[in-house]
Amino acid sequence: IKDQYEKAMHDKCAYPMQCKSLKPESMISCSSSTQHINASHFGLDPMLYQAKYGYADFLYSIADHENLYRNNEFSSTSNFIDSLTQTIQLVFVFFTPGAGLVTMLNVHCDMSSTDDAKTKIYVDHFGVLEGYKLNMYMFIQTLVLLNIVVMIFDIFSTFKTLTMALRRGEDVHWKMLIEPLFDTVTAILIIV
Repeated sequence: IKDQYEKAMHDKCAYPMQCKSLKPESMISCSSSTQHINASHFGLDPMLYQAKYGYADFLYSIADHENLYRNNEFSSTSNFIDSLTQTIQLVFVFFTPGAGLVTMLNVHCDMSSTDDAKTKIYVDHFGVLEGYKLNMYMFIQTLVLLNIVVMIFDIFSTFKTLTMALRRGEDVHWKMLIEPLFDTVTAILIIV
């Protein structure tokens, strides 16, 4: 700890920088059972994102600069991720105006385990519909909904005919049993 303290005093606290109340014991932080969700970090207040509290910042603020000055506090960006950091989530948003596409790349690193860090990557694409494309989409969706209504009516009609034939003791062809089941499965798949 003393070696790290000396290194910090030499590297980070040399003139013109000043480190107020830096003690050798403060070089290594220990996590506690209580979370400090109201404490600011690098001049950032904690925010709720996907049911968890954390600190959100633009990546270029941390990656492109060695130091940050916020709220009258000077901080080294190399200390943004420290021993108390349990997860890191990077969200990249790409927009292509000509194609009307939005792509979100989400990199999630979980460092809460003592064994190793686990990383997951998610990519989502979203298409922006407007003008003619939006009108065509709405028209096609209307046709799909009308088709589902017709299919449901046909299913009930076939079941009614099938029930009446069975009550009269008539022989029922196997196609008459398969058709409503096929239509029901098709309607469910279209809805889902």
